Formats: sequence, structure tokens, C-alpha cells
Amino acid sequence: MAFNWRYRAGIRVSFGDGAMPTARWFRRGRSVWQGDGVHSNPRFFKVDWRIWTPSSAIEEGLYGIGRRRAIWGSPAFCIAEAMELLQDLQSSGTLFMVITRARKRISPDAPWDAARVPEDRKAIPYDEDTDPEFFGHR
Repeated sequence: MAFNWRYRAGIRVSFGDGAMPTARWFRRGRSVWQGDGVHSNPRFFKVDWRIWTPSSAIEEGLYGIGRRRAIWGSPAFCIAEAMELLQDLQSSGTLFMVITRARKRISPDAPWDAARVPEDRKAIPYDEDTDPEFFGHR
């Protein structure tokens, strides 16, 4: 079951089509979200939020490793920071693209074997996470 962050934050956004946040894409004139959803249990997953606007669009023509670095190497926000930024962008009428990526929290009560989770997909336990909360999610 997913947590409906769009409703809780009052964000109007469409689902993405796998496009990259380039200047050409922003000329479409709509804001989108794509990526992993937000699980209803915040103790299991932490979601990284990456947000682009027309002024921070990535370079056209990136493929392969360059594309991955442009996406996953960009700054990530926690959910509370992301919601605040998205509300500000929406209020100002600024277009945006959000790409999310869920990481598994590594803790004794997690329902998976931590040894089998790739290092780049691991997150700290919920109780050790100092990020601000948004409806119980960090």
C-alpha cells in the first residue's frame, strides 16, 4: 500500500513517462513525478527525492553512465524538505520534475536480509534517522 504524499502536501502533479529533466522536456509545460512510490510503512523504506526545474535542467544528449550520474549524482532531499520545496514551486507557478528512489532501511525488524541489499539501496534505521518528519515519514 502506498502513502499518498501528493494529497497530503496538496501537490498537483502528473505521472511521468520516463523522460529526463532536460530543457526540451520542460517546454512541454507540465510538472511530473516518476520513480518509486512511498510505502505506507516509513520504518521499512526511506525515499530520496530529486527535483529539477527549468533552471536546473540536465544537459541534452546524455546517455548511459553520464545520464545515470546526472540523475543519481544530483542532490537528494528528504520527504519533508521535498514537500516544502514542491509547495513553493507550485505556488510560484514553476514547473518541476520529481524523480524518487526508495532505499531499504536496514534494521532488525526489517522483513529482508540486509546482506542481500545492494549498498547504494540501503538506508539507516528509522529510529536513527534525524531528518524532519512529514506525516511520520523521514
